Amino acid sequence: MKKHFKPTRRVYCGWKHAVSPDVFKVVTLSKGGGQQIIDVSKDTIYEVLEKQILDLYFPHGKSIAQNVKLSDLKYYLASFSGEPLPRFPNNGGFTVGKFFEHIKTYPVRKDDDDTYLPDISVLI
Repeated sequence: MKKHFKPTRRVYCGWKHAVSPDVFKVVTLSKGGGQQIIDVSKDTIYEVLEKQILDLYFPHGKSIAQNVKLSDLKYYLASFSGEPLPRFPNNGGFTVGKFFEHIKTYPVRKDDDDTYLPDISVLI
């Protein structure tokens, strides 16, 4: 059976905020976070993905719910486990497709339970 090639990947995003140097807490929807879902090209590079995700949680550079400016924060994109996303400097740089090949995950068929852990989190 031949797999159907899709040029995009669905990415589940979340925002985790540092409550201490090594402890991050998921920011809930009621506080301006929550799980967001974006469909992006597998060719999307790190900087473009970062901008798309940050625009979800910080439209115009600010989180109204948290009353915080993005320019006042240190942030990075990470897997849900908190590991910074690999940049693949020796393999032509980061793309969404390379990231999912690296972590060896494939799209999950949707079932009645719509609870997924985010693939990528913004850690602040």
